[in-house]
Amino acid sequence: VLAWIKDVLGFSTIEYLIFGLVLLSSIFIGYIFWIKVGNNPKYGKTKGFIYAMVFLAIVMPSMSIIGQLPIIIPIILQAIIFAILTSFGLSAYYLMPYAIVADIAEEDERRTGESRAGMYYGFESIPLNIAQFIGYLFTGALLDFLPKMTNYAGREFSSGYIAFGPIASVIILASVVVFWRYVNADPLKDKNP
Repeated sequence: VLAWIKDVLGFSTIEYLIFGLVLLSSIFIGYIFWIKVGNNPKYGKTKGFIYAMVFLAIVMPSMSIIGQLPIIIPIILQAIIFAILTSFGLSAYYLMPYAIVADIAEEDERRTGESRAGMYYGFESIPLNIAQFIGYLFTGALLDFLPKMTNYAGREFSSGYIAFGPIASVIILASVVVFWRYVNADPLKDKNP
C-alpha cells in the first residue's frame, strides 16, 4: 500500500505522512471496536474476525479506482477514506490472532496440564513467514511483469497496482472460508461461566 501511494497517487511527504497517521490512528480505534466484538458472547472472536476480513475483502478492490479518474473528491481525501475503511479490517487482522492463539493455548493447557503457549506462538510464525515470503514474491512479480499504464494525471506505473486490490480480496475471502470451516477461534467460549 505504501508503494501504491508513492507510485500511483504520487503523494508528497506531507500527504504520505497524513495518510500514515490516519491509517495508524484508525487501526488503534479499530482495536477498541474489535476488543468489544471479540468479548461479546453474541459474536466472539470467530464471527468478529470473519466479519472484519469480509469487510476488508469488500473494500480492497476500491484500490483499483482511487486516483485513476478525475472526480470531485480530491485524491488525498479518497486515500484517507480508503485508509479508514481498510484499517477497520486490518485492526482485527493485527489484534485477533494473538487473542485466538492465547485462548487455544489456554484450552490446551486445561486439557493436558502442560503449558505449551510458546510452541503455539512459535509454530504460528512458521506458516506466516512462508506465506509472507510467497506474498512478497507474487506481489513483486505482479508489479514487474504486468504492463505499465498511465493515469489521468500522466503518472506511469505498473498495472499490477490496479490488480492488487481485487486479487487480495479473492485471497482474503478464500482464507475466510478455511478459517470458518476449520478453526475454532473461541475454545473457551462455552467453558467460561
